[in-house]
Amino acid sequence: MSSGLRFNISRKNDDKLRAIPNLKYKGENNIYNSGTFEFLKYGIKLDDYMSEKINFKNKLAKENILYSSPETIKENKSENCDIWACGIIMFLLLSGEYPFYGNDIDDIKSKITSGKFIFDFDKFIGVSEEAKDLIKKCLKINKELRITLLDTVKHPFFDDLKDSKVYLIDEKKILENLKNQKERPIFYQMVLSFISYHFKDTELLIELSRIFYKIDRDSDGKITIEDLMNAYEEAGEKVNKSELEEIIKLVDFDRNGFIEYDEFIRVCIPEDRLFTEDNLKDAFNLFDKNQNGNITYLNVVEALEREDRINSKMIALLKVEVSKMGDEILDFKKFYNLMVKLSFQ
Repeated sequence: MSSGLRFNISRKNDDKLRAIPNLKYKGENNIYNSGTFEFLKYGIKLDDYMSEKINFKNKLAKENILYSSPETIKENKSENCDIWACGIIMFLLLSGEYPFYGNDIDDIKSKITSGKFIFDFDKFIGVSEEAKDLIKKCLKINKELRITLLDTVKHPFFDDLKDSKVYLIDEKKILENLKNQKERPIFYQMVLSFISYHFKDTELLIELSRIFYKIDRDSDGKITIEDLMNAYEEAGEKVNKSELEEIIKLVDFDRNGFIEYDEFIRVCIPEDRLFTEDNLKDAFNLFDKNQNGNITYLNVVEALEREDRINSKMIALLKVEVSKMGDEILDFKKFYNLMVKLSFQ
């Protein structure tokens, strides 16, 4: 499994979701492409997954074969092997376990080619029958009988998500949070953007991702003024155009006229969970390239320049701001105090 992987899988309200430990996130906007995976609004598309991950001339790695379809093991790759892998991932997300697991590669291969798996009662308490039915259809051992990509999005599992326009209490809080944004120094925003990008709370990120796609109804990865207007109206909140323009202005970090996924995540993660000493310490250590316990403002700029998701225009604005801040050397305490100070500006 790629180490740069962000899951976005929609689910029925009564389906539980277990967080997978040590899962790292990477990506931009609302469609994530880590070279192998693309994650769309209503599920996961694995693009040429097996040809990327498996070299049949070498011994298969255990973590790779866990996602292999029966025909892939027999070196007869088909388009539907990606659907099989989607079923494996869905099973894993909902239960925290793999449907086909064994002591070694040969044992795993034997179980995969048998096609037999069970929904362990304890692991699947609260998981809907629609979810289990979709998994069964993805994990048909006969590739000709396996559900197609087109039919997966028509499956009843997604029915209550596609047309849902009701905004729940937690979702309304997110909309309220967007209205309460205030202008902050670029340095502060950049550091928080860096922290949010490396944020490790899987379950919260998936929930925020779901809300982002609910607002972004055309799934183009952009929340526009029109999207916001519709969202607030559906949530029963009255807003005018000037208020919406102000939201876009404050949240649209790269000034391109709309709110992208990373920008949405940065402002919607509760500040008390994002702006913590541990998270700031992790950021400080990444900025401290020489690992000597000290950084300069320029070190922060250099670290952010290595993040290809941050555009050059924002880096240029940051450099202008940093040039006015001087060349002070900061240890972690000074860095922490600086971030606290900037948070109140």
